[in-house]
Amino acid sequence: MLTVSQTLLGRYAGNLNHLHTAALDSDNLAQRIMGLSKGIGPVTVQIFLRELRGRWNKAIPPLAQLAFQAAQALGFLSQDCRNDDQLALILLQDLWEKSGMPLLNFPDFEAALVRYGLWLCHQSHAIKILK
Repeated sequence: MLTVSQTLLGRYAGNLNHLHTAALDSDNLAQRIMGLSKGIGPVTVQIFLRELRGRWNKAIPPLAQLAFQAAQALGFLSQDCRNDDQLALILLQDLWEKSGMPLLNFPDFEAALVRYGLWLCHQSHAIKILK
């Protein structure tokens, strides 16, 4: 954590918004975040950027596979919907807005889908053990 703080102070005057502004695009933003410290990897970056989706215009991580699977299991995405995370994200955001929810709160829905996806994986694993 100390390394992250020192790097953030040294490169971006301690301001994450400066980091976002300095990024050329979403991929560069992810690289800059990972560059803050050795311990920050793709999963951490995806979670971080998911929480900033809609707040930072360059925070556009792909839809997590667990969220995709949960959305299919819940019927939010058709079972024959191919694993196109961009299309799935658009469909889920549209569903969210049509439900009267503000798009700024979409990361909460996405995080809930990830948690449900994890639960589904644990259930599936438990069933395999019992067989």
